[in-house]
Amino acid sequence: MHNLKLGLLRAASSIPGSVGEEATTRFLRRRRSAAGVDAVHRFDVLLGALSEDSLCLDLGANVGEFTEKLAAKAGHVHAFEPDPWTFEQLKERVGHLPNVTLYQAAIGVEDGTIELRRPPEFENDPKTASVGCSIVAGADDTWSTVPVKMVGFSGFLKGLNRRIDIVKMDIEGAEVDVLEHFLKSPLLTAVDAMFVETHEVNMAELRERIEKLRQAVSFLEKPEINLDWP
Repeated sequence: MHNLKLGLLRAASSIPGSVGEEATTRFLRRRRSAAGVDAVHRFDVLLGALSEDSLCLDLGANVGEFTEKLAAKAGHVHAFEPDPWTFEQLKERVGHLPNVTLYQAAIGVEDGTIELRRPPEFENDPKTASVGCSIVAGADDTWSTVPVKMVGFSGFLKGLNRRIDIVKMDIEGAEVDVLEHFLKSPLLTAVDAMFVETHEVNMAELRERIEKLRQAVSFLEKPEINLDWP
């Protein structure tokens, strides 16, 4: 089935010009729409099985909708959000919860600092535009930037030194670098399940790499990695 989908994607991508781009985008949107329902259902099943012994990560927490859901079931949640404005909204929503630890930082391959790019509409509508902030997108000069701390994913897992029940990852394109690195890590089996939003619909330059990731994770017994988080 994966080879069939990859063939369909390549066929659509091979059509020249804007027609090919539109065909590829339609194919990816249809696939995400169908698979996203199943991803949410599976997330809810695993969410319901969490206990006070469970540990979860929310990477790209935004204003905390899923941090709050995870915290209601798990013993502890570590939540990352790099944007300063959005982090304040996250802190207001879940910062009082005793089983939540917040990090104003992006998740990447290694520790450091990086420029976070904000969409042009962020100044007028930060709540809506915050979901599009990215350390990899928006390279043109219409996007503003803000320096943020970056934490290496594998290094953070190593520091926790325990099993992780659920990782939710929505980091606007940076998931490709993180997953490519993580799949080679000895810490791979420290995670039970990952739900990852990929961004190939809007980031054409990532499409081939994401399809290769889909093929790679399909052979894994552990962790369960779902790349169709909507």
